[in-house]
Amino acid sequence: MEKSAPREEILKVAATLFSLKGYAGTTMAEIADAVGIRSPSMYYHFSDKAEILMALANICLDEALADSQKLLKSKSESIPARLYSLVHEQVYRLCVSPYEMNCMFDPAFHGPEFAVIAKRLQSWLADMEILIRRGIEEGFFSPQNTKVATYTVRGLVESAI
Repeated sequence: MEKSAPREEILKVAATLFSLKGYAGTTMAEIADAVGIRSPSMYYHFSDKAEILMALANICLDEALADSQKLLKSKSESIPARLYSLVHEQVYRLCVSPYEMNCMFDPAFHGPEFAVIAKRLQSWLADMEILIRRGIEEGFFSPQNTKVATYTVRGLVESAI
């Protein structure tokens, strides 16, 4: 079996370690050791651990945000079908990703160094909340607090992987 490029291997190994030990509990040296390279070689590919986690998050969020924007504009499907598609596609991608994507739900994303990622995640959640609000307005869903409903659906996404 052919080994992937070093950057790709670093992302795969880091995602697994972040998912198992958490972002805070994983060191660059551990990632390098698991990849089978020397620690200084890590810095050729990534300046620090935060850059690795941001790269993983961007891989996930690029497609998620593209989907949510497309589904918000779509008129060909009902609101429930669009909401289902939004959730299903994200869960599917997280499950089939070559990376262990449990790291997407790491508390580290609440820190200031990840503000850009947190903002992108909030955009995806805001798109979901708009779909839920439209579903309520159009009578597809019962009246409810849309923020609570959005975070309930987000929790389902997290628990699915």
